[in-house]
Amino acid sequence: MAVTLVNVLIKNGVKIVLVPSKKTVLEGKPVGFVSWNPTNLPESAEVGHNCILTEYKGNGYGKRQMQEAVQRMIAQGAKKIVVWTNEICVPAQHTYESVGFQFVKKSEETFSEYAGQRIHYEIIVS
Repeated sequence: MAVTLVNVLIKNGVKIVLVPSKKTVLEGKPVGFVSWNPTNLPESAEVGHNCILTEYKGNGYGKRQMQEAVQRMIAQGAKKIVVWTNEICVPAQHTYESVGFQFVKKSEETFSEYAGQRIHYEIIVS
């Protein structure tokens, strides 16, 4: 089964803006989504939302989706790619680590009392 990332367009009044976000599509069905903030390029890009539908988790789609997103951020000239997650979201931590993100720090700041501390990861592009 091929997993493909496709462009997502958002209508903003009359103007159509190409957003740096991608849907992961499996056999024509969207199964995931990843976005990033390019406003600090070329110095850095920050991963925003990154998710896979529950019934498709555990099959490597999240890893493949993140690998593709990282390659696209690098192609856009990013020297550093950053992502934040929380300490209870262990699958996300494993995904980020598996595609090359390095642990930077745990923040004193928390997402919520349920999610725990924020965890910062980054990739330095050489």
